[in-house]
Amino acid sequence: AVKHPSGIDAADEIALPVGNMHQTGPAILTLSGWRNSAYSERRRRRIGRYIASQIEAVISRGYDRLTGLLSWARFEAEIEAACLSPARHTHCLMYLDIDGLHVINENYGRQAGDRVLAAFAELMQSTLASHLSTRITGDSFAVLLRKTSIAEAETLARQLSEAFSKLSFEAAGRRFSPPVCIGIGPLADAGNGASSSLATAQVACRAAKDRGRGRVECYRIEDQSIVRRLDDLQQVGDVRDAILDDRL
Repeated sequence: AVKHPSGIDAADEIALPVGNMHQTGPAILTLSGWRNSAYSERRRRRIGRYIASQIEAVISRGYDRLTGLLSWARFEAEIEAACLSPARHTHCLMYLDIDGLHVINENYGRQAGDRVLAAFAELMQSTLASHLSTRITGDSFAVLLRKTSIAEAETLARQLSEAFSKLSFEAAGRRFSPPVCIGIGPLADAGNGASSSLATAQVACRAAKDRGRGRVECYRIEDQSIVRRLDDLQQVGDVRDAILDDRL
C-alpha cells in the first residue's frame, strides 16, 4: 500500500472536491480511517459527499463564490460591531466600483467580466490584506479599514487603483483595462447601521466617477459637492420612508 509522508495509508483515504471557490478551483476534503469500518465503499463515499455538501453550505453563507471575499451578511455584521466600538473614529470605509463592467459583459460575455472581478478581488486581498473586504453587487466592493486614517486609506486606494490599471484582459481578440473608482469615508456613529456607514464612501465614489473615472475621492466636510450628494441620498431615503409609511 502507498503511504503518505504523514503515515496515512492511501488506500484508507477518500478525497472529495468541495465547491468551486474562487479562481483557484475547488478545495479537497480528505477523510481517512475507513479500513476497519463496516461501511461499504459506496456508503463511505456517500457520507463523504454529504460532509462536503455541508462544508459548501457554510462557505457559501460566509464567502462570495466568485471572488472568495466575505459575504455581505458577514461584512455587514463586522461594520455593525465596528460602529459600536469605542475606537470607531479610528476606522473608515472604502467603496470601490469597476467602471464599465456591464459593457464588458454585454460585448464579451459574463465569463470575461467574471475574470475581471476575480482578478480585482485577488489584487484587493494582496494590497489590503489586513483589512476586511466584500463584494456588494456585480461590480462594486467595500472594505472596512480598522485603525486607518482617511489619509492612510487614500494612499492604499491609490496603490490599488494604480496596480489595477496595469492589468490587461483579453476576450474575442480584443484587449481592455477597465478603471476602478474608489470613495473613502468615515464610519458612522453607533446605531446608524451599515448602510449609513457606507453612504459617505459611496457618494465619494460617485464623485470619483463624475470627475474623470479611475479616481480616488474622500468624503470631506469642506467638499460641498460631495456633502450635497450625501444630503440628496439621505433625502431620497426620507421621501421613500414617508411614502411607505403613508405620511405624504
